[in-house]
Amino acid sequence: MARVRSLAGVVILILGLAASSAAQGTGDIVGRVADSSGGVLPGVTVTATNLATNLSRTTVTSDTGDYTFTLLAIGVYEVKTELAGFKSQTATVTLSTGDRARVDVRLDLGTVSETVTVVGETPLLQTDTSRVSSRLTAETVQNAPIVGRNIINMVQLTPGASEGAANATISGNRPDDRRQTSAVSINGNPENDNLQLVDGLDNTERVMGGMGIKPSIDAIQEVVVQTNLYSAENGRTLGGVINIITKSGSNQFRGSGFYFGRNQDFDAKDFFAVTKPLNHLNQFGGSLGGPLKSNRTFFFVDYDQGRIRKDQPFVVTVPTVRMRTGDFSELSASIYDPLSSPRASFPGNLIPANRFDPTAAKLMSLYPMPNQPGLANNFAYNGEGWQTNQTTDIRIDHRFTGKDSIFARYSYNLTNGLTPSQCPPAKTGDRTIDPTCNTNGTAGIYSGPYHTFAHNVVANWLRVASPTLITEVKYNFVRPLTSASRPSANAADLAAYLGFKNVNYDSDPITGGLPWFEMRPTSYAAIGDPTFIPMETEDHNHQIAGSITKMMGAHSIKMGGGIVLRMFGVQ
Repeated sequence: MARVRSLAGVVILILGLAASSAAQGTGDIVGRVADSSGGVLPGVTVTATNLATNLSRTTVTSDTGDYTFTLLAIGVYEVKTELAGFKSQTATVTLSTGDRARVDVRLDLGTVSETVTVVGETPLLQTDTSRVSSRLTAETVQNAPIVGRNIINMVQLTPGASEGAANATISGNRPDDRRQTSAVSINGNPENDNLQLVDGLDNTERVMGGMGIKPSIDAIQEVVVQTNLYSAENGRTLGGVINIITKSGSNQFRGSGFYFGRNQDFDAKDFFAVTKPLNHLNQFGGSLGGPLKSNRTFFFVDYDQGRIRKDQPFVVTVPTVRMRTGDFSELSASIYDPLSSPRASFPGNLIPANRFDPTAAKLMSLYPMPNQPGLANNFAYNGEGWQTNQTTDIRIDHRFTGKDSIFARYSYNLTNGLTPSQCPPAKTGDRTIDPTCNTNGTAGIYSGPYHTFAHNVVANWLRVASPTLITEVKYNFVRPLTSASRPSANAADLAAYLGFKNVNYDSDPITGGLPWFEMRPTSYAAIGDPTFIPMETEDHNHQIAGSITKMMGAHSIKMGGGIVLRMFGVQ
C-alpha cells in the first residue's frame, strides 16, 4: 500500500475574536454597561448562565464599562448584571456558533434586590463581526424531509452553495466509497476544496476531500457554513468551511425516535411491467440526552441505521444465439479471417467450429442469452443491490470546577453494500463467475461488494483561569477506511481457470480476477473486472491544538498553535 504522510504546524495570532469562534463550535457575548444617563459603569458584575446546563461564567466590566465572554458553548443564555446602588438586570440571548452577540445594558438606580428583565430577540445583523455565513439549526435539520438523512443535502441549499458536479469523486461514485454524497460547491469552487469540521475540528478525508465521518441528523445541534473571512485556524481552504456542531446533554432528559420506510408493495406497478421491482428502504433510530449529575455531567447518545434493497434495471447488448455457434450472418459488416493473406472474409460470415478458441468459447458462455428481440439492447435485467448504514455518536460533557470543563465524543460510521452487475452470474464448471457486462468502459459502475467505516475521537479541555484569561487544549483523531472487492468470489486465479496463462500471479489478489475484455464494436457489453478493483484507502488524521485568550476591555487577543499529522494509503 502506498502511504503518504504530511505534518502541518500552525502558529496563530488573532486580534479580536469575531471570526475565531466559528471554528470552535462556540460563541461570544459582548456588551457595555452604562447608567440611565449613558455614563459607563466599571466594576459591574456580569454573569452569563447557560439555561440548559445551569453552568455559568462571571466577569467584571472594565474601566470603559465593557465586558466579554468568549468560547461559550452554544445555547440560550441569561445575562445578569449587578452593581450596588443599581437595580440588577437580566436579559436572554440565544448564542449560535460563531456569534458575537452584543448585550448592552443600562442600569437604573435602585437596590440590587430589584430586578429588571429585558425581553428581546437576538438581532439578525451582528455589528461586531463582518463574517458571512449561513446557519442550519437543529429544528431546521430535523424537520426537513431529507430522504437518506444526509445533512449535506441541506448544506447544498445554503446561499452560495450547490451540489456541484454529479460525477464528483465524493458524490458516492467511487467503487470503494458508496456513502451518500459529501459534495458541496461553495462560491463556485471544486467540491473537494472545502474544509470539513465537526465540533470545530478537522473532519476532512484526505484522499479525495470528502467527509471523514457524518454525525446522525439527531446528533446535530447546528451547522454553520462560512464563505469568507476565515480565521487563522481555518485559512487553509479555497472553498467554504462547513462546521457541524453536535448536541450535548442538559439538565433535562430529552430523546427522539424515528422510522422511515418504503416498500414496493405500496407502489403502483408500471403499466408495461410484469412485476414491481424490489424497493425496500428502512431507516430507524433515536437519541437520548440528559444529566449524569445535575449541573455538572451530561451525556448524549444516538443511533441511526438505514437498510436499502433495490432492483436496478439494466439493458445491454449481448451476442445472439446464432453468434455463439459462429454464425455472424445477422451482421451487415464482414467478419474477416485473421489468418488470411491478403485479407479475406469468412464466407457468409460463418466461422468454422474448428477455428473456435476454447478460451474464447468459455468467455462467450459468460454472456446471458438474449431475452429481448433484435441485435442491440437485447438483454434486460434487474440487478439487486443493497446497502446498510450505521451511525453512532456518544458525547460526554463534564465540569470539574468553576474553572475547568471538558467534553469528549466518539462517532462511528459503517457502510456495507453491493453494487449489482448488469448481467447475472454465470455457472462455468465448478465456478460461479460474475461477468459484470459493463457498458461504460473500465470506469463504469464498479459492480461488486464495498465496505466503509470511520472512527472519530474528540477531546476538549477548557480552563477559565480568570474572567479575562482562558486556555483551551483539544485533540482530534479521524480514521476513515474504504474498500471495494471483486464481484466474483474466489477470484484470485479466475483468469487461469478460464485458460489465460501468466495473468494471475501466484494467487496475488492484486493481479487476480478476470481481465477486461471488450467486443468490437464496443456497443456490446464488456466482460471482466474493472481496472481499479480491488481497491482500498485508509486515512489516519491526528490533530492537537491549543490556544490562550486574553480579554482587555473591549478587545481580545488570542494566540495558539496546532499540529496536524495526516497519513493515508491507497492500494
